[in-house]
Amino acid sequence: GAPVSYMSRVCVNAKSPLTNCIADSQAGGWFGPELKFAGFDGIVIKGKADTPVYISINSGKVEIKDAKHIWGKDTGEADDIIKSEIGSKNARIMSIGKAGENLVKYACIINERRHANGRNGLGAVMGAKNLKAIAAKGDRNSIKYFDKETLGIMAREDVETIKTDPLAKGLTELGTNDGYVFQNEFGGLPTRNFNTGSFDKYLDLAPEELHKIYHKNETCYACAQRCKITLRHEDPEGKMSVDPSYGGPEYETTSSIGSYVCNSDKIVLAKAHELCNRYGIDTISMGATIAFAMECYENGIIDERIDGQEIKFGNSDIIIPLIEMTSNREGIGNMMAEGSKIWAEALGDKAKAFSIEVKGNALPAHMPRQKNSMALIYAVNPFGADHCSTLTDFEYCEDVPEEERGFMRMLDLNFFGSFYGITKHKTKMVLYTQMYHGFIDSIGICIFSVFLTDPDRISRYIKAITGWDTSLFEFMKIGERKVNMMKYFNWKHGIRTDDDSLPKRMFEAIPDGYTKDQKINKEEFESAIKDYYDMAGWDIVESKPLPGKLKELDLEWLL
Repeated sequence: GAPVSYMSRVCVNAKSPLTNCIADSQAGGWFGPELKFAGFDGIVIKGKADTPVYISINSGKVEIKDAKHIWGKDTGEADDIIKSEIGSKNARIMSIGKAGENLVKYACIINERRHANGRNGLGAVMGAKNLKAIAAKGDRNSIKYFDKETLGIMAREDVETIKTDPLAKGLTELGTNDGYVFQNEFGGLPTRNFNTGSFDKYLDLAPEELHKIYHKNETCYACAQRCKITLRHEDPEGKMSVDPSYGGPEYETTSSIGSYVCNSDKIVLAKAHELCNRYGIDTISMGATIAFAMECYENGIIDERIDGQEIKFGNSDIIIPLIEMTSNREGIGNMMAEGSKIWAEALGDKAKAFSIEVKGNALPAHMPRQKNSMALIYAVNPFGADHCSTLTDFEYCEDVPEEERGFMRMLDLNFFGSFYGITKHKTKMVLYTQMYHGFIDSIGICIFSVFLTDPDRISRYIKAITGWDTSLFEFMKIGERKVNMMKYFNWKHGIRTDDDSLPKRMFEAIPDGYTKDQKINKEEFESAIKDYYDMAGWDIVESKPLPGKLKELDLEWLL
């Protein structure tokens, strides 16, 4: 709740209906701070309501209210109704749309129409509990700080940094799509269901092209970054009008509903993004599932058509109907709602080769065959393939300038070797940065802070806000504790080392583009898995943390 850039995140955890693993998802926006203003650091929700409800948290008072009249409404409509009932337009709402209500296994939770707890199907968890929304309203003046003067000075310093830092300026001007063109030119833009890393029509979705329907930039609570673009488009017939209140596509969405499916129509992209936020559905998994369907169709595994149109790569006209069908579980959408892994198992072995996921979670828009360290974290990460759980080869290779190596050296990561490959040193980098990112997520700080601040500054912030003295060592242990608790949860639910795998396609050479012939070396990958388990203090046979590791982390109560 502190009025500081990057400190607005809200974290949601549950068992994932998509992966059967622990689910872990962060969102920006305004809900997290408002929950603090309302008097709470967190919420635990158990059981299931008999009928649809929403939870109202208003300045310390908690009520469970009837939501039968809101069930079936889009996330934006639900927001408006709940704010009216609470009597405050400044209340902050986390809600699900019809995807969550219909138990789409990759349904997400949306706050303020455009901030998503996007992965692992947490919207379906809310839907299964008949929980439409959670509303928070409080008084920001109720928060007392240990050293308010220092906090204000530091916050103002960060505003100035954001104005001048090249990375921050790029994010402000173009949002996370700032890296889209680079990714394609470097052969790392997942295209045609990860068959290749280059999209021939990538410029049609370049940030400058999206800015032709640009509305304005939005931000999260108290953040000077303003990295969230919003798009607007007026269609005389109304079918493809784009409402900017639902935000705009970030890099992952531009890729998953762009290059994954070979869509180059920016209006379709913008409308698809809007509908995913209206209905509460993860854009990465949605795009990946459409790409899976397209490859199955082109290989004769499925033969359904959408209004007579073929489900083929590059057919932009079927994207919006498929999102609608999936959210409603209608026709082919009923199986699409299960995700590509479950659908592939129903279709047979040939289809399994086209399901690009780990533990059921679709791969995000970062190519392991380009960024080889991603192959390892995608495999071992407790909640499936995730691009925000570590740093990458770009930050830990011999081409990194000396002046940019400071953070890695703080973590005792000093061997800046080849960009490609998964060496012992790179495995250590994955483990250590996973711990640090685990801390970042646990404390509710945006991942961009990793690039624009440092652990010492975060320690100073924590001191000014709470009075606690902390250190990088403590941060690392917090993150390590989180990862180990998640690993133990997965073991309790039957997840084993064999599940730490990659799609077969990752071990096949890229056929063209800048990264032509690149692939994951399978022997090197399997060796890295073993090294990771050894370094983490995990039993690779049992696939769980060793007793000594749990004791070191004060987690022996799990034993």
